[in-house]
Amino acid sequence: MLGGSNWPTDGEIDIMEVVGRDPNRLYGTLHGPGYSGANGYGGNLVAGSPWYQAFHNFAVDWSANQIVWTVDGQEYFRATPASLQATKGNVSWVYNHAFFIILNLAVGGNFGAGDPASLPAESKMLIDYVHVSTSSTTRRPPATRSSPA
Repeated sequence: MLGGSNWPTDGEIDIMEVVGRDPNRLYGTLHGPGYSGANGYGGNLVAGSPWYQAFHNFAVDWSANQIVWTVDGQEYFRATPASLQATKGNVSWVYNHAFFIILNLAVGGNFGAGDPASLPAESKMLIDYVHVSTSSTTRRPPATRSSPA
């Protein structure tokens, strides 16, 4: 999710990232002024099998002073203004304004460190649905589905 056209000043919330060189590791990250790119603030979760082998529900529960990352209902990272500053120093929490969602299959780059030419032809991003809610009482979607078709 991006907070505007002035990156990283407007902020970025990576709901989920999985990198081909490490397909069992899931990342959730914040990027902002003074903590962007490789210096982002976030957490990760390692699974017993690659994340792409089944459908999963990736989520952030985002409020003015807290962002919580979950996958299939399991929390794996939580950020607050205080935890951000405790880890990154005197930096700004820039997540108190509107953001927009980007669904992106990125190939190559410094983070992925892969060779796009070596990807199999069937490399793809398969999304069943995207759910956005502004209510704290909205029922969450089911935990997981068996596997992608």
